[in-house]
Amino acid sequence: MDASGGRGLLPARWPARAELPCARVGYAGGLSAQALPSQWSLLQAAAGGLPDWIDAETTLRDEADHFSLARCHAWLATAARLAGAAGLP
Repeated sequence: MDASGGRGLLPARWPARAELPCARVGYAGGLSAQALPSQWSLLQAAAGGLPDWIDAETTLRDEADHFSLARCHAWLATAARLAGAAGLP
């Protein structure tokens, strides 16, 4: 679910998984390493637990639109810290 249409903008609210009960649910739109901590509990609540996936591709690219391993490592470290704090593997 990406209300920003690939522009990397955080939505006013994340659509709930219950709105699409038979589908795998993923979330996208502005989920950078910096935004992830403030969005984590909102995503979990919307997804009824943990989302099937999170798309952060736009935020993992540098100013020249190249994939950045440094940004990817920062994002993964943030996600791992949040998942660990939530008691997830």
